[in-house]
Amino acid sequence: INDHGYKALFEVLYWCGLRSGEALALSWNDISFPKKTITVSKTYDERHKSVTPPKTFNSNRVVIIPDKCLESLKVHYEQCVSYDGFSTDKFVFGYDRPYDDNTLRRKKNSACIKAGVTQIRIHDFRHSHVSLLINLQFSAFDIAKRLGHTVDMVNNTYSHWFDDAQQKMVDRLNTI
Repeated sequence: INDHGYKALFEVLYWCGLRSGEALALSWNDISFPKKTITVSKTYDERHKSVTPPKTFNSNRVVIIPDKCLESLKVHYEQCVSYDGFSTDKFVFGYDRPYDDNTLRRKKNSACIKAGVTQIRIHDFRHSHVSLLINLQFSAFDIAKRLGHTVDMVNNTYSHWFDDAQQKMVDRLNTI
């Protein structure tokens, strides 16, 4: 991805596990570069073209941003501050209005073709984030907090990915 805004968005979706509507609703006020955090407190409803409260109560959260992703956001921010009328109330991904879902899919699909990788849905960035966290052996509780889920929801949605973790546990136990 050569476009700094889309690159930053795809990195936020993957490295932070946000839902696309949560990411699209972000304003620069929601990003704290000194604290390296994103405050999730709203979502963007593409159908009604409006910002609404988040999907669930647990969706209200503060997500710590990995350094690589933070750098992409900084590059994008530096570009945005040069726009006429910039304010921190502007959308992070789209400026006056959030990126369009169709354009988002086209950019992602084009990048997948150029990279020679399998097409995924936008929501699969979130699933990939969870898969990564599970493989890094984080608990369902910690993953749930980061995603704005309940532990039950994480277990019900991603339990098949924890099966591999079970085998790793047994392999370690067998070495004792």
